[in-house]
Amino acid sequence: MRFLTGAGLGVVAMVLAGCATTQYTVAPVAETGLNVTYNQGTAIVDSDTLKGAVKVTLLGSTAHGRIRLGIAVLNKNVGPENIGFESVRILDAQGAPMHALDHDEMIRIAQRQANAARFAVALVGGLSAVANAQAATTTTYGSVGGTRFHATTYNPYLANQLNDQTAAATGGALNTIDGRLANAMAQINGSALQTTTVLPQQTYAGELVVDGPKDHRGEGQITVTVHFADEDHVFHFNLTQKVA
Repeated sequence: MRFLTGAGLGVVAMVLAGCATTQYTVAPVAETGLNVTYNQGTAIVDSDTLKGAVKVTLLGSTAHGRIRLGIAVLNKNVGPENIGFESVRILDAQGAPMHALDHDEMIRIAQRQANAARFAVALVGGLSAVANAQAATTTTYGSVGGTRFHATTYNPYLANQLNDQTAAATGGALNTIDGRLANAMAQINGSALQTTTVLPQQTYAGELVVDGPKDHRGEGQITVTVHFADEDHVFHFNLTQKVA
């Protein structure tokens, strides 16, 4: 049964910026009936029952305080079983639900960040156009027979040159933003946990991204319950704030 690693899902985390800045450490709690293993430092917790097996891989937290979990299942039942975003419930240390981002919300976040980046590029381009006009304008001061004067000249060739350079840089930056958005959306489409029918003896895996707690009250033991094949697979993890 395959499991998720951070290497295959890193782009998803890159686009999931938020207003929170606290990072967290998530560690599995050793419990009877669960098997905890590590792959290059990444913790994987395995729950194996008669009808199915569930693996939860701790993919760490993003720089914006969100927690990343890989959810993988193996269908050991005789018929097909569904697994998806709606199959996972996460409670904080006080028993309150923790907000998880579904596929559509991830896409909206990626698009919102791209729009913000486009606006910033356009703003810089506008400011550069003003600066280009100023750079192409020359004012000369002098006096003749005791009379002072000044003359202003405008160099359209220089202005056009500078504007062409600005347009090229702006276009390149916008193309980079669009490329990153397309790449992020492709990664989300391929990696986010979505409702999927798993046939007998087949596996499925996806990533779940969860908002971290808003304050220290959220630290402690969190509970992750994965409902699959009419069974609840319950996992506990210790959540602590990283020390800067």
